Amino acid sequence: MPPSARLMKEILLVGSGVVGATYAYRLSMSGMARVTIVARSNYDAINFCRSVADAADQPYSYVFVTTKAIPDVTATPDILRLLVSPPYADLYPQPTYLLLQNGLNVEKDLYEVIRKLGKGSPNIISTTLWFQANLLGPNVVEHGSVLPAHLGEEEVLQDLQKILSSGGGTATVVPEIQRAKFQKNSLNVVVSSLATLTGYLPPAVWRSSPAGSGVPPYEPFVFDTTRHLIEEYTLQGYM
Repeated sequence: MPPSARLMKEILLVGSGVVGATYAYRLSMSGMARVTIVARSNYDAINFCRSVADAADQPYSYVFVTTKAIPDVTATPDILRLLVSPPYADLYPQPTYLLLQNGLNVEKDLYEVIRKLGKGSPNIISTTLWFQANLLGPNVVEHGSVLPAHLGEEEVLQDLQKILSSGGGTATVVPEIQRAKFQKNSLNVVVSSLATLTGYLPPAVWRSSPAGSGVPPYEPFVFDTTRHLIEEYTLQGYM
């Protein structure tokens, strides 16, 4: 076996939406990782593993979790159940789990489940993502700008940051991740509230104004009774 093959990291990626597809591509392009992908719904279109059970036959250095964090629907430990329970947990050492999920305290449930295994301190890396992308079809992803992911746990991340950078991705290691996650989730609240109130999908927030003859430009909509307040107390009054 050549030295380069021995240095390859085995990575399991769970979730094949826009985030999962993008990170799977970056990891595979790094030349430093062998990536196994679990697609929970569109596996027929992309020919990947149908479940974690199909992939639980070898040890992994990292497990990337790119599913949405919706604990009242499906908790992350339930998705990873076969990895964090016997016989897998008795046969192989626990990997480092990288949670590519927005939300606060998304690490807590998984941490407690792994801790109860008695296999040492759980290795869980939390992140915050700034991502503009859409899944146009079962195997088609369209994305705009992808800003760096912020990764927590500075001491254990240099190796992972090198893999992502080698694949053309960007990652910023921060000493304390929860501040970055709070900032990103605050933006999520604003954008999702706007989408709910207007009935438009979030990408409409960044859509360019229409162009061409006879097409009126976008203009802010304000109520007449509050127009003077908008003009006085916001940047709109200086435009």
